[in-house]
Amino acid sequence: MKKKVLGIILAGCMCAGLTLTAGFGVENVEAADKKLVYISRDMTDPFGAWLANSMQEKGEAAGYKVTVMDEQNDAAKCVEMLENAKNSSPDAIVLQPTSDAQVLNTINSIRDEGIPVVVVNLTLPEDPEGAPTVLCDDVTLGKTIGAVAAENLPENANIVILNGIPGFSVSLDRREGFQEGLLDARDDITVLDELDASFNKDEAMNAMDDWLQKYDNIDGVICQSDGMALGAIESYKSNNKDISNVQFYGIDGLADGCLSIEAGELTATVLQDANAMADEAINMVNGLLDGSIEGNPIESIDAEVITKDNVEDMIASHKENGLID
Repeated sequence: MKKKVLGIILAGCMCAGLTLTAGFGVENVEAADKKLVYISRDMTDPFGAWLANSMQEKGEAAGYKVTVMDEQNDAAKCVEMLENAKNSSPDAIVLQPTSDAQVLNTINSIRDEGIPVVVVNLTLPEDPEGAPTVLCDDVTLGKTIGAVAAENLPENANIVILNGIPGFSVSLDRREGFQEGLLDARDDITVLDELDASFNKDEAMNAMDDWLQKYDNIDGVICQSDGMALGAIESYKSNNKDISNVQFYGIDGLADGCLSIEAGELTATVLQDANAMADEAINMVNGLLDGSIEGNPIESIDAEVITKDNVEDMIASHKENGLID
């Protein structure tokens, strides 16, 4: 049921690019007397969809009527959605924003009117005062999966790197983590090439297609998201290339990523737990509303490495949450 509803959310957001209200618990929504708006950065991104799904579910379980919006990586659209959200007089707004000064100004104007705003999945570096935030530290995520790769890649390995969105704080931080966890630890490793694929599976496939024409000696593919890692694996398959001697690393701990690990394709990923992030965001909203939380706290969710040794536990968790049949 959850997967079906999530598909409806995605379709509606992609077609309209505007707001929608969708619920898993209709009775709970009808009974709710508190309103929460959640704005996703990009629900076509698998992690963005998972986080939106979790925010919807956790918010409704806490008694909120939840409205989900998708800014589709568009700062101007995010500003418009924030203004629309403010005009609907919500009790609180949670968003996974584009890191943009214009968005930040709008967030601050909403907070000045007494509406709590919580940021999830990234910080806003342009804001010297900060904002209440829940996230997995992206440098830590990159460093953690980089260290796993450093431990497992063969001597004198040749690798390629798939980064996220150019100039985006999440991408820059994860790349810094790769440097610390992998490249600084293994001076024998050669980076053949690296490209930005915007956390997009299709762009990752295209990049990998090009690399497979240029290089026949790739030992590892280091990716800033599971979606891009799965795109790289698909490229190998579509080009009839053997993946048995190539290691693929991702970030997110997505359901599809875990299934790929189980199948012996993705080597490892590191979990940024959307359910835990949504739980903490709702707790923070409640605390801001009842006055038990003040200022601009930052709550960091621990990173957890997922490999073939523990993937069954994560698959069971995804099944419990309705993300795997």
